[in-house]
Amino acid sequence: MSSKKKKTEIKKDKNKDIIIIVLMLIIIVLTIIGIINTWGKINSKEKITNKKFIKVVQKLKFDTKDIKEEQGKEREKMLTSVTSATKEDLTIDFYVFKTEKIAKGAFFSGEELFSDIKNISYKENVERGKNYSRFLVNKDNRYGIVSRIDNTLILIDTTKNNKKEVEKVMKEIGY
Repeated sequence: MSSKKKKTEIKKDKNKDIIIIVLMLIIIVLTIIGIINTWGKINSKEKITNKKFIKVVQKLKFDTKDIKEEQGKEREKMLTSVTSATKEDLTIDFYVFKTEKIAKGAFFSGEELFSDIKNISYKENVERGKNYSRFLVNKDNRYGIVSRIDNTLILIDTTKNNKKEVEKVMKEIGY
């Protein structure tokens, strides 16, 4: 074999190696980008509109009522809408606030609703994500949820008798 042929083969082998390395790097970079994009979606939830909330709960045989005016003048300024869904002794309130900051404050106020329950571990009952917070109470005969996504908030304070119905609604609306 001539030295010219050997040099050509060596050059071809180096080109193949470079192409393989570049392809591997592209695959690695695309995989990392995919993981980052997926993580952002996994750690966040999609809020619903008041109209969607009403549609879902009415399908589940709840009566709905706009209660924004019942909130008082100061709270009314912070709200876009408030709908109360009622079925027998179960009431679910759905708030749409003007900003996410106001909704976050309301989330903490909602948690205070359950402050009278002794021996409840805050750490064990709260879940947080990129754009949401959820606080669950399942103690004694009481069952309650405060769930916020972006500028919306669900508030439920009921008995354990309604747990299955609450879980059904929460699953339907994605909160």
